[in-house]
Amino acid sequence: MSTRSYEIRVVGSIGPAAREAFSGLDVEVEPPSTVLTGVLDQEGLHDMLDRVRALGLELIDVRQAPSPAERPLRREEARRALPARRDHPSRMRLAHAGGEIIKAWREKRQE
Repeated sequence: MSTRSYEIRVVGSIGPAAREAFSGLDVEVEPPSTVLTGVLDQEGLHDMLDRVRALGLELIDVRQAPSPAERPLRREEARRALPARRDHPSRMRLAHAGGEIIKAWREKRQE
């Protein structure tokens, strides 16, 4: 059987126990729903849908998704892909000054 990438969207944020049931899939919370993404064959897709039903999750949508190589990076993936800019002076000041700089910036904005 051929495999395809699927997105299964359910209502709400799923907890750790439910995440274990979907351990073969990527789980991303996009309030007010959770998106389960993975490469599945037809049998695997039906198995995942059975798990959704067994856990009492409300199904919103099931769709064939672009393969991971074709789809754009999601926000969290994009953040992880960018190099950390710890050497940037503003980040260094914030790291050393703690909340004082943020507090001063907020006060200045209110003026």
